[in-house]
Amino acid sequence: MNQPSGLRGHDDYRVLADAIPQIIWSSHADGSIEYFNRAWYRYTGLSDSDSLDDGWINTVHPDDREGVVAHWLRTIASSDTYEVEVRLRGADGTYRWFVGRARAVRDAAGAIVKWYGGCTDIDDLKNAEASMREHAATFRKLANSLPQMVWITNGEGENTYLNDRWYDYTGIDPSRPHKLREAAHPEDHDDIFFTWARAREAETTFECEFRIRRADGVYRWFLVRAVPVHAPDGTIVEWFGTCTDIEDKKRFEAEVFSAYERERRVATTLQRAFLTQTLPKVDGFAFDAVYRPSEREAAIGGDWYDAFALDDDRIVVSIGDVAGHGLDAAVVMGNVRQAIRVVARVVEPDPTAMLDAVDRTLRRDSPNTMVTAFIGIIDTRARTLTFASAGHPPPLMFASDAISELAHRGLPLGLRDAAESGPAATIALPESGMIVLYTDGLIEATRDTDEGERRLSEALASVAESSTEFPAEAIQRLVLREGANDDVAVLTLHISARKNLGQQVSALLAAADKTA
Repeated sequence: MNQPSGLRGHDDYRVLADAIPQIIWSSHADGSIEYFNRAWYRYTGLSDSDSLDDGWINTVHPDDREGVVAHWLRTIASSDTYEVEVRLRGADGTYRWFVGRARAVRDAAGAIVKWYGGCTDIDDLKNAEASMREHAATFRKLANSLPQMVWITNGEGENTYLNDRWYDYTGIDPSRPHKLREAAHPEDHDDIFFTWARAREAETTFECEFRIRRADGVYRWFLVRAVPVHAPDGTIVEWFGTCTDIEDKKRFEAEVFSAYERERRVATTLQRAFLTQTLPKVDGFAFDAVYRPSEREAAIGGDWYDAFALDDDRIVVSIGDVAGHGLDAAVVMGNVRQAIRVVARVVEPDPTAMLDAVDRTLRRDSPNTMVTAFIGIIDTRARTLTFASAGHPPPLMFASDAISELAHRGLPLGLRDAAESGPAATIALPESGMIVLYTDGLIEATRDTDEGERRLSEALASVAESSTEFPAEAIQRLVLREGANDDVAVLTLHISARKNLGQQVSALLAAADKTA
């Protein structure tokens, strides 16, 4: 080793060494120490006589002493470099960790003539490493005691740790490198890949449900979640994750969904069986209706529409909504609808009296149930409509380019107070126009009733002025642009001028010619 340029001699070297905070030393070719800088004496509190030659050995921790000396002697005999981690005793009697390094200086013939070395304090680093090992051991103990599988990956997604629960469950050899996806069901691979890619790109929590193969080949569902761990500069250095068995939860969800689907099918079938399939056909009055089930699993069963002719020239129309959903609501709906039909035929039809009678029936047969309803009686000869409401949204009528509400005050069935119910209202029907009766699911689908009512008014005006064959279907389609959150019933009445006898005969003859 050549002497560094700029040093004029032995004294300059020692001045420079004394200015360095690390311990600096030099030894003869045989390894006996000839020099320590001031940092050595400050740390150890020793004198030259206690430090030089072999005196320094007494500062080495007893547990390290034999290994350090043996390593130093081997280095002197066969190497140019020396490095060792050792505990040295300070002046206060405590030991601190140092890393000692030395290089040999050889003469022109290649023989070692001197050794130059230094000792750097690494006690804080060693303590930090020990603390990390202790924390790591505690973490592993904790992770292995958890019922979940616990895993860690580096920032690139490569596994750096999997707890014992993972290996016990999967049966994978712990010594074999692998990725979590290897044990996942093949049908779930794409979902895992894209969900993981989105989480890494957004640097947000990864969450995915997928099936993991057990050691016996059986797959079970797991909820797999991981959170990113960031370095001070914001980069992701690790992902900490868990796998929680949700097989029982998934089976329960499947059973509940199946039960909902069964109830939905039964309720829908019952609902459609209760609804009128044939609407009255009367000159000057055209009826159309549509029922749309909710797009949610069990939110069906409570809405109805109905229109039927009495023995005279009158037609009864009704529409309503049973509070609640599902099979029970469908049954109540069928009972209320049928009660309206029975009452209309056994007593003088009056909408208010009919609602009061149905209210008594509902309270007796289905207590604690609430139903909104609207009943109207159309006198086709006098061209009038008499109606009453039990807390139901008022129908709309389009006539003479204007829209009006058929409003009437009354509490819902099940809560009705006959004394507070107003008398039925009667209006003259226009020469032409359209009335739409509906349930609240039509105007509440947007979660904004005002917007729903605006859409309904626009749809009614548009359909009434057109020659649409199925106006009820057209109205519900125009209003329910985003789908139905509740079941919906719509009943329309298109009013037109009555044909005279000659027009009716001509129409019948024209129809007969077409079929001839």
